[in-house]
Amino acid sequence: MKNINEILNKKRIDYAETVYNIAFTFAVLKTIFAFSELISYRYTDFLNNLFNVLFLVIMAYKLFFLQKYSIKQVFVLLIVGAAFIYTDFRIYRFLFIPNFLLLAATQDINFKKCMKYVWKIEAVILAAHVVVYPIRYYLGHVNYTVRGFNEDNRVRHQFLLQHANVFSMLLLWTIFAYIYANFEKMDKKRIVICWSVYAFFYIFTDSNSGMLILSIVSVLLILRDLFKDTMERIITLLSRYLFIALSIIFTTMMVTLPNLKGNLRKLWEDVDSFFTGRLKYGAYAYAKHGFAFLGKPIDTQIKDYWQGYWIEGIPLDQSYMFLAVHYGLFFMILIGFLFWRYSKYASMGEKVIIIAYSLYTMMESYITYFHLCFALILVVKYIWKDHSFRLKKRDAELCQIE
Repeated sequence: MKNINEILNKKRIDYAETVYNIAFTFAVLKTIFAFSELISYRYTDFLNNLFNVLFLVIMAYKLFFLQKYSIKQVFVLLIVGAAFIYTDFRIYRFLFIPNFLLLAATQDINFKKCMKYVWKIEAVILAAHVVVYPIRYYLGHVNYTVRGFNEDNRVRHQFLLQHANVFSMLLLWTIFAYIYANFEKMDKKRIVICWSVYAFFYIFTDSNSGMLILSIVSVLLILRDLFKDTMERIITLLSRYLFIALSIIFTTMMVTLPNLKGNLRKLWEDVDSFFTGRLKYGAYAYAKHGFAFLGKPIDTQIKDYWQGYWIEGIPLDQSYMFLAVHYGLFFMILIGFLFWRYSKYASMGEKVIIIAYSLYTMMESYITYFHLCFALILVVKYIWKDHSFRLKKRDAELCQIE
């Protein structure tokens, strides 16, 4: 009887896992095609609506029919779900509701198995954009896709996506998905190949954020290969505290700018220059709107002279600052807590992705796409084993499937 029960339970878990993986794939496809200019906008709208409906229906089925909950878990899900829904209504976006479903439906999920094929799907779609782009470019059919120019007037190629940074983000997190899915195989050769692929496309996109983050992660992986015990302790420490530390640093910088003078002001401006002017927009948004606990709408189409700077539009690229003033401190606190509380139980591959996410949050707004920048999904699975706020070692080990 015990063997029959185990077989039935395994089939149940495998089925639930398959359902989640299908919904997750639809979320990835929906977002990539929403950014894509490879196909006509008429078909893009249809695909977006189709993928949204399929995602919502499948995730609702997973939540209501394939998961079991304790009273405490139901209470937490209701509170967090209400916060996510409220935020979407406040900022007029359909962003945090899908994010909530992605996190809430992770019970009994082997996410590594999911990423073993999702990174391949992402790679194939990006490859299609890369192949078609030069054909259209030389035929003169891509005027609408070659948009931004950097400071020295070099064209930043977008590869039939909405922006060069979008292509770079998708490429970067496809590489991170590959690293996570194959972490036990990541030797120096594979690390160098991953870095080289991104470096090649960096020549065309000129997107500094991804190049910097991938370089840091590559160095961490190589150092871990050389000094395993020491580096694994450092990686564990960073995965738990880096997001919290950077949240405090950038929130403090955002609040204090108007009161700084002399050398401190010069230091602030030097740091802002390193981040290509991102920080001043967060400081301006705070000065005009203050903190938000949950979502607060911000007018990004403005022109104003403030603190000696011309503010023309507000790009939401410095996500630590815009978590505080736009999406809400609730999410900054939630993410920081999840990383602090559960990353100590995570596998080494998961910890590396958490560090990458914490660093990427300094520079880009895409961290709110939890299915693309997937670090939060890696730690949320541990919540299902945590019934008493003291996760048992055996339960943590069951979640770590490398």
